[in-house]
Amino acid sequence: KSTLNIYGMAVSNYDGKVLFKKCNPGNEVCSLDVSHTSIDEKVEVDVITLDHFADQHNLSRIDILKIDTEGYEPFVFQGAKRLLEEHRIRLFIFEQLETGAWLNTTLKFEVLKLTKLGYICYIIGKTGMILVTNCWSDKYDVEHNNLLCVSSRDGALLNSIDQMRLTGTVSGVCEKSM
Repeated sequence: KSTLNIYGMAVSNYDGKVLFKKCNPGNEVCSLDVSHTSIDEKVEVDVITLDHFADQHNLSRIDILKIDTEGYEPFVFQGAKRLLEEHRIRLFIFEQLETGAWLNTTLKFEVLKLTKLGYICYIIGKTGMILVTNCWSDKYDVEHNNLLCVSSRDGALLNSIDQMRLTGTVSGVCEKSM
């Protein structure tokens, strides 16, 4: 049985309330950054960690998670610490931008933390995916990236990605070890 539920809340590294920028439908640059926003353009919303959300909703696992928080993805990782440690997230996709929380960390550092937790990550490119877990190149440090990470405990997903590698849509060659 498949279900889709929509919740009007923000996800971060703490539970509580947060001011969020009001946005028109389709506006893709709304986030927790309200520094250049007038009070009329802000709305208070609930904020929750993914760990707490999973507990509240009795989620034993998350098959696919898309994280697009306009620069605050590292905070989402912090708030999903237990889910990631327990490999309860099978596959997740996230965006890296040079804004928000990314100003205080690097993609290399975040990928290294995810690697230590047992996730295998790939940069999603225009023509395929590039393995970055234990295969880092400084050319990956750019303004914007989308990444896909898979639990190393999920053989079925890893086999699917390996098949993609064999057909040329995933690079498995390391330019440089981390």
